[in-house]
Amino acid sequence: MDKFKKGIQGVVLDIGQVVFDQDKLLAYVGGDYDAVRECIELFPAVIGPMLDEIAMAIQNKDYEKGLRLAHTLKGASANVAAPRLRQAVCELEKNLRLGAADVDTLQTVKKEYGILVERLNSFMIFQDRIN
Repeated sequence: MDKFKKGIQGVVLDIGQVVFDQDKLLAYVGGDYDAVRECIELFPAVIGPMLDEIAMAIQNKDYEKGLRLAHTLKGASANVAAPRLRQAVCELEKNLRLGAADVDTLQTVKKEYGILVERLNSFMIFQDRIN
């Protein structure tokens, strides 16, 4: 049970999951490092504003819009091989589907997003050094 960590207000994340699976992302793009770089550069540019839109939708109780955005974020998380972020977004999506204002789960998603961006940046710095 110690591999699960309680996030903000009871959101449970499997901390045994990797934050970023670089091998999986490389496999998704056929080993093309340029494509990986493009994915990593675009991810925060697109997802950062999307998180703000989700927060606004929750604040305005527009759960349908929040759900649509969360679903998109879930797919983007899977596409960039970020299982922990995807797991947090799944919880957010589930709660939005129930019509629940879910600021606490959104905070967990934002925290996981921040951790992921740090890992993505570290990965790119490492790649730049070895290439």
